[in-house]
Amino acid sequence: MNQVRAYIYVPRPVERLLFEAGILKPWLIGGTGIFKDHAFAKCDMDEIRWHLTIDTKPVANDETDMVPILQAQKLAYCSTLEVVQLNLEHRFRILCTDPNETGIFSIVVNPEGVKPLVRWKDRED
Repeated sequence: MNQVRAYIYVPRPVERLLFEAGILKPWLIGGTGIFKDHAFAKCDMDEIRWHLTIDTKPVANDETDMVPILQAQKLAYCSTLEVVQLNLEHRFRILCTDPNETGIFSIVVNPEGVKPLVRWKDRED
């Protein structure tokens, strides 16, 4: 998992959340009598990185309301996994990347655009 985290540029414990949600799928299951750790194929990791950024465009200087996913989830009162899943489902009208960052840290969204997609009746504004 350490190598996966480094390769797809996600912070701890996001790689674990992606794995538990079934987004990161090992090609070899660990925790058995034979294999201690899961094994992930590099081509699968490349595909995840591609899917995370497929709908992005470089962020423009006038798009000051755009923030990284890890900040947007806090402002929208939801989880990082929810924002990543919305991204993978192509639910964002505007999705950008910050050219100064890498991986999940480079993806920026408008938290106000996240809120209506994750609103539950018991959540407050």
